Amino acid sequence: MQPIQFFAARAEDGVLLPGATVRVLVSGSETLAPLFSDAAATVVLANPMHADASARVFFYTTAARIDIQIGYAGYRAPLLQGIGTSDPVDMINAEIDRLNRDMVDGKVHATVAAGLLATVDGQSFYVEPTSPDISRSLYVRVSATEARHVSDDPSVSYIAEIDVRTSAVESGTFNGLELRFVRLAVESGYTWALVDSVGRMALGCRVDGSLVGKFMLRDGTVDRNTLKLDLDGFIAKALDPQSGYAWAVIDTLGRIGLALRVDGTVTGKFLLGTGAVPRKALGADLSGFIAVQLSPESGYVWAVVDAVGRIALGITTAGKTVGNFDIHIPDVTGIEYLKPVHDLLCVGDSLTANSSQVTWREQLAPLISARTIVNGGIGGQTSRQIAARFGAGTALLTVTDNQIPASGSVTITALSTLLLSTPATNSGTYTLKGTLGGIHGTLTCTHSETGDESDVYTFARDTAGDARYSAPKSPFVPDVPGDGFYTEIIWMGRNNLDNIEQIKADIRAMVGVQKTVEKRYLIITPPLGGNPTPGTSTGEGVGTATYNSCVALEDWATTEYGDRVIKIREWLMQFNDGSADDLDDVAKGVVPRSLRLDIIHNTTISNGHIARRIAYEINRRSW
Repeated sequence: MQPIQFFAARAEDGVLLPGATVRVLVSGSETLAPLFSDAAATVVLANPMHADASARVFFYTTAARIDIQIGYAGYRAPLLQGIGTSDPVDMINAEIDRLNRDMVDGKVHATVAAGLLATVDGQSFYVEPTSPDISRSLYVRVSATEARHVSDDPSVSYIAEIDVRTSAVESGTFNGLELRFVRLAVESGYTWALVDSVGRMALGCRVDGSLVGKFMLRDGTVDRNTLKLDLDGFIAKALDPQSGYAWAVIDTLGRIGLALRVDGTVTGKFLLGTGAVPRKALGADLSGFIAVQLSPESGYVWAVVDAVGRIALGITTAGKTVGNFDIHIPDVTGIEYLKPVHDLLCVGDSLTANSSQVTWREQLAPLISARTIVNGGIGGQTSRQIAARFGAGTALLTVTDNQIPASGSVTITALSTLLLSTPATNSGTYTLKGTLGGIHGTLTCTHSETGDESDVYTFARDTAGDARYSAPKSPFVPDVPGDGFYTEIIWMGRNNLDNIEQIKADIRAMVGVQKTVEKRYLIITPPLGGNPTPGTSTGEGVGTATYNSCVALEDWATTEYGDRVIKIREWLMQFNDGSADDLDDVAKGVVPRSLRLDIIHNTTISNGHIARRIAYEINRRSW
């Protein structure tokens, strides 16, 4: 049985009715349905029953379909008829499918061809799933006859299995299942594993070199003579050509020690001296050359070899680079970073901060490998303010008398961006570390009850020193968590949906903050909501200016960033509770009100759905 829960309210105005009398009938009859307080049907409830002091009604029933009659002090609400209580997931999914097909914007279709007919170039649309592991496939129309596949949304059942599939070793047989080797994040405790088609480990190598798996050893020992390499050292790997490199030797932080660019040139950080090996560009013709990992017994860790095994470039077990080169290497400054670290920087507004509920950040933590997750949300902020806090937009500051004093603080007399202000707070302070005029210190915003424009900003240097001139409109450079090397979860724009061009610019800038060759980020587009009062239809639905702006931003983000985008508005629709209000919200294209605290903010339950979707995207990319 499935639980039935709702709030008793007047149909005319949505006023709650605490203590209301509730009769539950077998649908189409006057027979009272059996009611229970538990799923096992062991504790019988009275029928009629009464709503509690908050007007909440909760019960289980064995009746397949029911009618509900609500009465209160002489008031008799219209009979709610034909409410299904069995197989609710199937019923809801069927209703969602119907609503998706009937949505005014026509973005969910049975086939790609149907989607092409209903959209214009640059618009995105969904197509019905082709596998039980996905709920729908996202496409962007390129022309009247062509659509580009962007991504597949995972099905609810697939998402629900995340905890199971991330277990280190799972028992069971692997007969008849496809096995493949995968490289794992060090945080998992393994360097690689042989897994089946559902992600179960048949054989794995731990970071200490030991092997774990479902097998029996003849003598009970494992000979790992070839596992002598320091696992904190360098490894060679092929790279996505879009990074600009064909392959690289990287350390455990993703820093490039030596790399081969797609144009055939070699780059790295070398110290040249007596006995050092100079190099020249290998040239663009790399035909016949491959990068291989070698057994330490050969004296090499890896090498680039030709078709007959001759070494063109190699690294010895002593860490020296050798090769057939004949010209001096120019100085290479610094070490290029290949990819961000696993720690997450979550940038956004109240949808990220969400302090009144169990946040999606908190629910995300146990679904992914252990790491730091930074809360970068401040409620009420626009994308411009959010970007400025993380160095993705320049806030220009002018201080009193254009001078930073030798000690203490100075008042900011003008700001181009109110990067710490928020309409959500009219008291207290926010602070942000950063540099102004070459001096490191703390920017403080003291919030005013009369609005953001009246907030008082000051800058206080960390250490005393000489007074320094600060030119009018000097840039404030904020300290960014992770210094540009954290993986980013970008969720902003809800508070300035009336300016999507600004949102686009700020999203691009946030992606650009990362200092690495490979960019690791997810973009969550703003949700839509509206009046949550029962019986009141939303004012943000299909056809409104807010809706049109939101969909236009979704289409742009999908076209620009592909499967890095999570269209959270559409993702959350499938989790409606099947009530008339929720189904009306879905039909209008907004997040169902059962998942919202108010006009837009999420409940703990909807935060859980968001966390599982983000975890899916992180885990499938091995971030």
